[in-house]
Amino acid sequence: MTHSTLRNKIYECLAPTLAALTFCDDARAHTRGEIALVLALHLAGLVAVWRYLHQPVWLAVPVLALLLTLPALQAYRARRALAVETLAPLFFLYIVLLARVITVWFIRAPLPYQDESTLADARLLVFQVELAIIAALVYTALIQVSRSTFHVSRFTFLALTLALAALAWFAAETLMHRTRGVTATDPYAYAQMAVDLATRGTFLHAFPLFDAIKDLGIKWYPIQHIGYRLFEN
Repeated sequence: MTHSTLRNKIYECLAPTLAALTFCDDARAHTRGEIALVLALHLAGLVAVWRYLHQPVWLAVPVLALLLTLPALQAYRARRALAVETLAPLFFLYIVLLARVITVWFIRAPLPYQDESTLADARLLVFQVELAIIAALVYTALIQVSRSTFHVSRFTFLALTLALAALAWFAAETLMHRTRGVTATDPYAYAQMAVDLATRGTFLHAFPLFDAIKDLGIKWYPIQHIGYRLFEN
């Protein structure tokens, strides 16, 4: 196989994906082998994402199935191959995660300091995996709905997209950023109280760091969130 033939073959494989990213529909359908390969890549990528979030990696399977629901319905109705190219935005998420892993684990470079006042720093966007997750999911939803044969008005679609994005953001904030037994700021400590009440039937929470500092003769209040104690005045 010559270089020209190989280049043309690669372009043919990537053409549907590139067309999907620009909200176009390429006439060429993926072969079964290509579909299997793309699904394997996405499954591996989603496993890495859930591993980064310190969650069970088996969640990658139902998430991938959920993302394929609309393409599967369209493939069944149109009697055509599964449009796995509509998942193309997820590759940007995998690239962001890979960049973070390489930077932190292999290069050992420290991440730039970040808080609410520095999130506008462009350097931080390279390492914001959570933001990349939201962006990739919204981008994927836009591509899949744009190809949908179901009749949905643009305003209805925009409203549903914004609502789902808001719910996803709220879920990520409350479930992933609660205090987890150390410290936090409002409303994460109260999310922790809700979790403790639902799982253990009490608002009381143990702070393991007490055992590490109780005999050091230093103030302990910085390790306990203000939501768990009275104001000093």
